[in-house]
Amino acid sequence: MKRLFLAACAALLATSAHATILMYTQNEAGGTIQFSDMPCSKLDGIPQLAGREGLTSVIVDSAGRPTAFGCYSYNEPNIVVLWQSGAQRWYNPAGISMTAAGKKLFESRKASY
Repeated sequence: MKRLFLAACAALLATSAHATILMYTQNEAGGTIQFSDMPCSKLDGIPQLAGREGLTSVIVDSAGRPTAFGCYSYNEPNIVVLWQSGAQRWYNPAGISMTAAGKKLFESRKASY
């Protein structure tokens, strides 16, 4: 069942026009954690974010295969991910790099304030 879920999520990320990677960071296993702009389910498993919609995150191994999916949001000063396993992880934005698409989105939103 987990493989089916991962395959379905990978297919969504690969084919969705909304699956643009905005940010990424290296993980300890030699892969990356990627943060996309694809909407995901509510973050009710994290009390500070309950009721809030999130965006999809994915762990990609060193061979480029997705191994886990989660739902993330910004909760100042961190990026918080609720992984499909139920694990919660808080990431410091200082260790996360923004892609060109992420920079473009950030600049366009900054200009509208």
